[in-house]
Amino acid sequence: MFRVRILSLVLALSFACQVVLAQQQGGQPQQPQQPQGPMIQVVQATVKSVEVKGRVKKLTLVSPEGQELTVQMTPKIQLEIVASGDEGFLRPGQLLQAKGVMTNNRLFVGEVGVVLLPKGKKPTPGRMTKAPEKVGESRSTYLISGPIVAMQQDTDYPDYKAIALKTSDRSAPIMLEKNFKVVVISDDLTSVKEGTPAEVEGLPGPGGRFNVGRISIRLEESLKADDVLGPVEEK
Repeated sequence: MFRVRILSLVLALSFACQVVLAQQQGGQPQQPQQPQGPMIQVVQATVKSVEVKGRVKKLTLVSPEGQELTVQMTPKIQLEIVASGDEGFLRPGQLLQAKGVMTNNRLFVGEVGVVLLPKGKKPTPGRMTKAPEKVGESRSTYLISGPIVAMQQDTDYPDYKAIALKTSDRSAPIMLEKNFKVVVISDDLTSVKEGTPAEVEGLPGPGGRFNVGRISIRLEESLKADDVLGPVEEK
């Protein structure tokens, strides 16, 4: 459903456990902490219809329970349409983002994302930052983004392709591992078909309204760079 579900049963069980423990220790039960603010809910849905008329964009979604939600897209709603892509998207000028492990002053990655910007908008220089520590990940994990400057076979690592990005700081070259994956990210609703899976994040509003904050849609078909960006111009 497109509304937040309060886990009252879990809270009740938690409070009951506190009462038992307090009684065993001869003390008073602690009062359960009240949740701070509304809870964000993530809903799996499917696309029912897409309407694009000029700058007006509407997306109708259906929840697993059959509830419909029509969203008029605004700049406040984060829209992310994701699809698999081919190596042809790694062209100079395209905005790339990646996460990898730093070794010998090179950032080794197995997957890169190419962000398709609106027509006429040029990417600004990116940067490289240390990724937040996460269980199971190397402490040498970094995040990097920026427009692609060049890509070529690395001379020191013949099995890898090296990508240089335009960044505002001194960033390490990206080393693409063998069989690397390309993910294409855009906000082009015209590429979305009926029945496509979607993930919706939102908060409860007045009158049971569901205020959408983010929509992520995963296209089932892979994209080809020549179809999206056009053929590479021969120099």
